[in-house]
Amino acid sequence: MKHCAFCGKYFEPNPDRHNHNQIYCCKKCNKKAYYYSEKGRATSARALKKTMERYHNDLEFNKHWKEKNRKYAISEKGKISKTKYRKKYRKTEKGILINIRYSRSDKRKVSLKRYTNSGKGKENSMRASIKRRSNKKKIKHNYTYIEWMQKKKNTFGVCPRCNKWVGINKLSLDHIIPITKVPEGFTYTINDVQPLCRSCNSSKNNRIE
Repeated sequence: MKHCAFCGKYFEPNPDRHNHNQIYCCKKCNKKAYYYSEKGRATSARALKKTMERYHNDLEFNKHWKEKNRKYAISEKGKISKTKYRKKYRKTEKGILINIRYSRSDKRKVSLKRYTNSGKGKENSMRASIKRRSNKKKIKHNYTYIEWMQKKKNTFGVCPRCNKWVGINKLSLDHIIPITKVPEGFTYTINDVQPLCRSCNSSKNNRIE
């Protein structure tokens, strides 16, 4: 048994290899050790410099590079790596300072106002408020978001209570039996909720109709 010089794990040397002085457990550790060494950093810096020179001077290479980056960003692997990098960066001092600066800026306020007034923002805020209220009484909602959207689309934007057209995005979720009048641990199905306009939903309040 040997001790890996990079990751610190114990491993059994491979007898098929000609090199008996094996200090790394696998090829991955070997590559990483070279990358973090002074020689590896110098070679990677030279390679990056050449690539950036080609990126700025060669138009075909520039287009190919951008297309390759776009495909990787759309892929599942690219999305996972992007979220991992963001999480790591936000925990650093620089990431925390930039996040605080952005949260206090006018750009953030404008984008937040635009999002809250949009259909998606109102839908998400409604779902959050329902979740917060249902968590207090340990209530469950046994239906998917797709089923709820399909129920909204079936109304064609017409409120079933006042029979007025308000649009699909302006219909809000209403519990036929209100949350305040159900026992603890009650489970709502898709048949126990209905889409209503905001005025009908507020005027109905906690009554059972």
